Amino acid sequence: MRLRNAIAMLIGAVGVALTLAACDETRDHGLIAGGEGRGCIRLATQDPPTLRAAETLRRHLAEATGVDLPVLTRGVPHPGGEILLGWGEEARAAAPDLEGDAFVWRGDGDGRLLIGGPEGGTLYGVHAFLEEHLGFRHYAPGAKHVPELERVDLPRLSETRSPAFPVRWVHLPGAEHQAWCDWHGVHSRAHRNASWGMYVHTFETLVPPEAHFDEHPEYYSEIQGLRLPNQQLCLTNEEVFHLVVAGLRERMAERPDARYWSVSQNDRHGPCECVDCRRLVEEHGGEAGPLLRFVNRVAAEFPDRVISTLAYSYTRRAPRGLVPAPNVNICLCSIECDRAQTLADGPRNADFVRDIEEWSALTDNLMIWDYVVQFTNYISPFPNFHVLQPNIQLFRDHGAQLMFQQGSGASRSDLSELKQYLIAKLLWNPDRDVDALVDDFLAGYYGEAAAPMRRYFDLMQRSLLDSGAGLGIYGGPGRDSATWLKPAVLAEAEAILAEAALAAEGRGEIERRVRAAGLSVAYARLEQGKLFGAEEHGLFEAAPAGGWRLRKGWTEKLETFVAGCLEGGFETIHERNAPPEGYGERMRRFFAEGMVDHLAAGRPLAIGIPYSAKYPAKGDGTLVDGLKGINDYWFSWLGWKASDMSVTVDLEQTREVGRLAADFLQVVASWVWLPREVRWRVSTDGKSWETVAALTPENPERRGDPFVERFECRFPPRPARYVRLEATAAKHCPPWHHGAGGDAWIFCDEVMVFE
Repeated sequence: MRLRNAIAMLIGAVGVALTLAACDETRDHGLIAGGEGRGCIRLATQDPPTLRAAETLRRHLAEATGVDLPVLTRGVPHPGGEILLGWGEEARAAAPDLEGDAFVWRGDGDGRLLIGGPEGGTLYGVHAFLEEHLGFRHYAPGAKHVPELERVDLPRLSETRSPAFPVRWVHLPGAEHQAWCDWHGVHSRAHRNASWGMYVHTFETLVPPEAHFDEHPEYYSEIQGLRLPNQQLCLTNEEVFHLVVAGLRERMAERPDARYWSVSQNDRHGPCECVDCRRLVEEHGGEAGPLLRFVNRVAAEFPDRVISTLAYSYTRRAPRGLVPAPNVNICLCSIECDRAQTLADGPRNADFVRDIEEWSALTDNLMIWDYVVQFTNYISPFPNFHVLQPNIQLFRDHGAQLMFQQGSGASRSDLSELKQYLIAKLLWNPDRDVDALVDDFLAGYYGEAAAPMRRYFDLMQRSLLDSGAGLGIYGGPGRDSATWLKPAVLAEAEAILAEAALAAEGRGEIERRVRAAGLSVAYARLEQGKLFGAEEHGLFEAAPAGGWRLRKGWTEKLETFVAGCLEGGFETIHERNAPPEGYGERMRRFFAEGMVDHLAAGRPLAIGIPYSAKYPAKGDGTLVDGLKGINDYWFSWLGWKASDMSVTVDLEQTREVGRLAADFLQVVASWVWLPREVRWRVSTDGKSWETVAALTPENPERRGDPFVERFECRFPPRPARYVRLEATAAKHCPPWHHGAGGDAWIFCDEVMVFE
């Protein structure tokens, strides 16, 4: 029913002009009829935005009708109807209070239509007219619908429109294409780059530690009594203030047209704990206190610029007894929130609602940095569509002026074309009929495959909501495999997508679009295949000669997935620049090495020091399931926070043992370190123990890329029933690290015993 309604709406929109004209076929004030131009496009002003809008209108009408209307200035007579463009006297008289990107439509129903607005308004008004009254669509870059029109008459209109948010950024692939942004009335990446001189997380740039720390450690955060170079700035240090102001003056001289300048915390924790900073924290009830005091002082030095700062992570809550200066912009970030629930109604998001209420009571210069993609798995299914509208409505209702919807940037992600389309429409009007927008998009973008694509879309939304599970931007198909993204759900999705592929077969671009949408499910299958190992739905099976082998079909699935990513423009698998080719290489290695056969596999074990419930993997058995962890601590690893570890395996009978091994992970960026020392002990009775090895890491603690190191020892074989692994952890991040003093992790995976 939804699809039929959408198609009817699309066809109806194309025929609007014909319907309007049918009321009075004798009129001679039409614009275009019967392949002839009866009217013109007239310029109310001749500024570049108006000239661009006129060219856009002329070109689109020519594409739809075959008629190239003349573009005329004032005073040049022409019979027939006319569209008057520009923010001239008529437009200003019709809507004198319009500002920014707003526009006015005024049509007398007798062959004259006025479209005009300040700034981008005239162009946006032209695009809206082409879409809503003539049936044009611009679904995604390279995906347009141009109607075939025999006649164009101008409707009777009296309407003004203003966007809900003065600044509208959609950080998805469409933002790279100016034409798509202009069509939907959102701002491109180029616009952001031009209007912002510095854009978030700027402390390190403004006061670089490599230039100052050696001589002036007092400029930087004091944490547990130590000054550390890789955390934040000491915001009560007077010299820091002067350095920031001087740095901004220098940069502003180079970028005089940039209006916004960010003075904001680095993308990490570590606020200063010195006496003066702590005093301001206590006075204002949180870390936003010293930050906002500092930023207000900076803003006073630049009254003609906007100084932006972050309400992010530890500064997210508004301060007490302190108000942002008029030219201070607060960028409030929703990074911790659950995308399975709306912000306003979801109990897991109550803290954010409190924060937006408190900040909006203090300032009307509010920017929202929202997150609409899964950072760790761009391509994985991420059905957050049901929260887009209510969340954007919440932002509007609390007076947000700037909206930044962070997605996957230039790389495509799960249904990113539909997501950016919906967001763009909602940033202009948060009260649009989302179901109608979805149906219209699916009908236009997927053509004959629209009906099954709607069922796929609904399946993912319904599965998430029915499960009651959360949806975080650092989740993944492995972590969701027991809730909304179960193998049975993926199987149903695959069947629906196969139906869509059949409907699109041989239809060129439509077929490629359906294939691209199916990559999300293919990726989830591959990731869950790793997780399930030799279980059902896993990659591996027992080999006839012993050990493990890759099940049939997985190599082909991987190669098809990688090729599909390259064909479809999926540039990276996740936020940290992981190209599809690299993913393919890692998966091929896992195919060859992902399962290991050893004496401890499947045996009972006792964990002496409990691991963190935050990273449970598959429970205790994770350490002896034969499945090797990779350089992702969410997958097949158990983690200990600021703690040593101890694990004892019972081989259930005495065996001759001559080799022991265990894998540990290091991810410096995530505060994950190799143990300081690993000790191996063996016993025949579980009471008397012999130490057979004490090992230290081979890799340096400063190695920054994620990697796995194996702590392995070989020794003359001896009888053993029990094997114990003990690891001494670093417990805290080292002074040179951006998390200095913070709790460090160790992650262990397979505990292996060999004869």
